Amino acid sequence: MAQTLYVLLWKTWVLRKRRWIITLLEVIIPILLFYLLVYLHNLTNVSSENKIIYDDPQAYVDGVYTARVYKIAYSPSNTTTDTIMNEVKRKLEVFYSNVTLVSRSNENEVVSWLRQQYIDENGNSTNIFGNNDMSAGVGVLFTDFTAASLKYTLRTTKERLFQTSETTLYGEQSTVMGLTLYETSGFLSVQAAIDQAYLYTVHSINVTRNVTVGSLPHLDTSFNLVKMLMPIILTLSFTFLMPSLMGGLVEEKTSGIKEMMKMMGLKSWVNWVNWLFYSTVVNLPVTLVVTAMLTVDSGSGPPIDANFSIVWIMFFLFTISFVAFVFAFSTFFTNGTIALIVGVVLWYGLSIVLNTSFVNTPRFSLVVNVITCLWPPVALHWGVNSINNFQINNHPWTYSDMFDDGAGGGRVSVGVAIIMLVVDSLLFSIITWYVDNVNPGPYGIARPYTFFLQCFKKNEYDSRTNQVTELQENYEAPPRDLKIGIRIENLRKTFSRGKVVAVENVDLDIYGGNITALLGHNGAGKTTTMSMIAGFFSPTKGKVIVNGKNIFDNMEEFRSDLGLCPQHNVLFSFFTVIEHLVFFGMLKGFTRKEAEAEAMRLLEIWGLEGKKNDVVSKLSGGMKRKLCLSIALIGNPGVLMLDEPTSGLDPESRRQVWDVLLGLRGQRTTVITTHFMEEADVLGDRIAIMDHGQVSCYGTSIFLKKLYATGYQLNVSKADHTAVGPITRAVEQFVSISSLKVASPTLVTYYISSDQVNQFPGLFKALESRKNYLGLTGINVTCSTLEDVFLKVAEGTGESAEKNGEINVADFVGKHQKVSGFGLFFQQMKALVYKRTLSRIRTWFSSLMFMLLPILMMAYTVSRFMDADITPIQPDLQIDVGRFPGAKVAVSSDGQQLLTSLLQK
Repeated sequence: MAQTLYVLLWKTWVLRKRRWIITLLEVIIPILLFYLLVYLHNLTNVSSENKIIYDDPQAYVDGVYTARVYKIAYSPSNTTTDTIMNEVKRKLEVFYSNVTLVSRSNENEVVSWLRQQYIDENGNSTNIFGNNDMSAGVGVLFTDFTAASLKYTLRTTKERLFQTSETTLYGEQSTVMGLTLYETSGFLSVQAAIDQAYLYTVHSINVTRNVTVGSLPHLDTSFNLVKMLMPIILTLSFTFLMPSLMGGLVEEKTSGIKEMMKMMGLKSWVNWVNWLFYSTVVNLPVTLVVTAMLTVDSGSGPPIDANFSIVWIMFFLFTISFVAFVFAFSTFFTNGTIALIVGVVLWYGLSIVLNTSFVNTPRFSLVVNVITCLWPPVALHWGVNSINNFQINNHPWTYSDMFDDGAGGGRVSVGVAIIMLVVDSLLFSIITWYVDNVNPGPYGIARPYTFFLQCFKKNEYDSRTNQVTELQENYEAPPRDLKIGIRIENLRKTFSRGKVVAVENVDLDIYGGNITALLGHNGAGKTTTMSMIAGFFSPTKGKVIVNGKNIFDNMEEFRSDLGLCPQHNVLFSFFTVIEHLVFFGMLKGFTRKEAEAEAMRLLEIWGLEGKKNDVVSKLSGGMKRKLCLSIALIGNPGVLMLDEPTSGLDPESRRQVWDVLLGLRGQRTTVITTHFMEEADVLGDRIAIMDHGQVSCYGTSIFLKKLYATGYQLNVSKADHTAVGPITRAVEQFVSISSLKVASPTLVTYYISSDQVNQFPGLFKALESRKNYLGLTGINVTCSTLEDVFLKVAEGTGESAEKNGEINVADFVGKHQKVSGFGLFFQQMKALVYKRTLSRIRTWFSSLMFMLLPILMMAYTVSRFMDADITPIQPDLQIDVGRFPGAKVAVSSDGQQLLTSLLQK
């Protein structure tokens, strides 16, 4: 395990070294963004201490703060309320206000009347009451009226008064927005006028002093740059790693490299740890530098006044949770570009929505706020906000404040934020583990959705005990001393939800120490069968038994002794030739020196020692093929799966491959696929011919030739006008002719079964003696090739007429006049438009999303504005000191006993 980790760390080092520009940008850009934040912080904060503001109490019932126009509706209307409201009108008009006073029967009519004041002359809603921003509209609802007490409700609108649904204002709201709205809305003026009118009309008390209102001493928090920019920069800066990380993960999965490494003995979780280290190489220095920048006083106080270690822990855990999120998200995609686009939109979009809805306007319970921390940026934002709450009060955050939110409760503290970041990392890791098992991508074995419930289930198989040759008439019986290396039972693979059958119920015994060749036309199912055996594809059904175990349930054990050369070259783009071999050799268990020695030995075999330090992009196709073969051979695997190993190789290199594989015969169980009949004939101890996903025949080359009666070919050359009949009768006197073919007027070919070979001497002597009589010019015999067998199999499936018949080239070469000039230009444009149209049709879902999403978002935004209620109904807010438990209120009077007694009540 230690060596595996070492190999992966070495791989990460090479990757970072070869892509040093990307690595440098991933480190520098976040640091520059935070440097900009610190620089702006120093510009806007001239003092390291927050100033305490003492507002002077001011009179709000005077000509300065009173609106110029009042429209007041009240309910109910009776003698007492009419008297009080007329007195209110008189008091307000003292300050040159134009007061309109109306009465309504109930609250609904009052609300309806207020709404009408927000309709302009064109009948459209407006945000300006009565088309006059110096006007005020107030509804007064008397609910309890006695000589001892007065209770009433004042109705206004959201635009004129802060929402009553929020009873606590935070930050600059409490010192600017809250009190100012009560001033400009006319709320305070009307409230004071009603109270004074009540005292005057009911108790004959004339209040002559102006009512003054002022806020309590508060910190100057009108502008907090760190609080405003911190969530944006935090969410943005630490995520510059996403393109390279997401792209690398998806590319590794879709290219097959990930499965190749698993086949070389790599455990899946170790690979994830490697990618975590890949990210930590960037995240560790960035978090250390950024933490130092934010916690050190650079002239105007530290932007985050807290202990260095706790801030770094919070930042570093955030990066870990971010990496875990990318891990989990990558498991759902097989296209790197789409994964990156959707990931970026989800990461930033959800962060903005949650931060705006929950963190910036904390109106929810602690439980809800903690749940929002399941999204890492929100947890980090809560933690920074908690530190900022202490900083506002000139109290640097310390470890003793770990679980104190600094705001009196209800919000997330630093300690809770850190715990939730750990929970986020674990949650995303579990998602990664699960989805990676049930949805490994285009390659790999998909496990059942309930695989975690079967961890302790013992795997037992009722494998057939008889030879497969007993079940198939076209299979040759093997010698008794041959041991079965791989047993394939009823293997089936379908695609497109069962509509396309690639492999259909294959039963095959592959014998240990033998080279088994799979033949078949394109699409016959050879590569799919091999890929299932190697674990690249999961089967629809069936078993592959090795050493009494189904490899689909014991894939890691099987792969530990497997060498694979896939059909397409699966290589790292950043590794050199020798680095590939050393990497896979060490994964197989070699030491560094052993892997290097074995790598050089293989390179010398293929003549690639001069290319050992070249990256893959500098190699030719044949060289890449040789490198893939070397990767399959390194580590001395007991099973070799070679899918078209000599494809793209020149004849000399092909012979080299043959020599190497023949040298391994008897030592390894080897399965190859090929389209070269000579290659299968030379290498294959046994040959299986597949057609339409099924094995048509299986046996040695001689057995297959006998099975399909190809035998020998007697080629007789004759004079141009010599008759064929006498020659045929002369041949039939000695042998039975399977078939004959007149290839040309001067050549006749007779197909003779191999069991008549003992008749050849007499046949040849008779033909030679009657040579002049029959008009013969030459005689030769050739043994039938495997290609003849292959064509016979194709004939048996009814494909020979279509694939092997004569082709008239004239059918493909028509007489067309070439287009030139503008005609050619428009023809090319037409072809490009056609291509683009087909592309859009076949990727209709993504195209539809790209078109519809902006339209839907714009429509939603417009509809919200169009349907927005200008005067939404807010809940009642009772104004009394009972809302503040333990509050102490100072009251003074000028000696009037009645007023004193009223206040005491």
